[in-house]
Amino acid sequence: MRLVNSFASPELSWHNGTPEHKIKDNRSLTIIPTPGLDYWSKTFNDPLLVKHDAQTLLAQLPDDKEATFTMSFALLSRKQFDQTGIMVLVDNLTWVKAGIEFTDGSLRLSCVVTNDGFSDWSTQMWDDWSPEEARYCWNTTIAFEMRLHDER
Repeated sequence: MRLVNSFASPELSWHNGTPEHKIKDNRSLTIIPTPGLDYWSKTFNDPLLVKHDAQTLLAQLPDDKEATFTMSFALLSRKQFDQTGIMVLVDNLTWVKAGIEFTDGSLRLSCVVTNDGFSDWSTQMWDDWSPEEARYCWNTTIAFEMRLHDER
């Protein structure tokens, strides 16, 4: 896999359909998400909630390769669980999404790890977060490093 440094890269393709979006200078992507879509599996809901329909921009990575993602995000939050971030999708039973999410009136760092079809969600407050500024837009940069575990 080549280095992906443009949203126009042929290495990237939409999964679960294409949301309304704009690419500016091949380096900035603005997405207007389709409402009601998400990734979540089973945990915390009765009846069990299974959602694997969020529209994501993905790059395929061979099983024997490592990857490092560094992305900057801006989120215009409007309602509970609005979120932006990165996703590592192995299959519908195994995936990770991490980024920023509007939860209980605050923007938080957020991560969902799903193994064997069960999601586990964690959030963390950001000390420098300002509700007045965040109501309109919040920016952060997240680095995420992935290494596949070799069980030999």
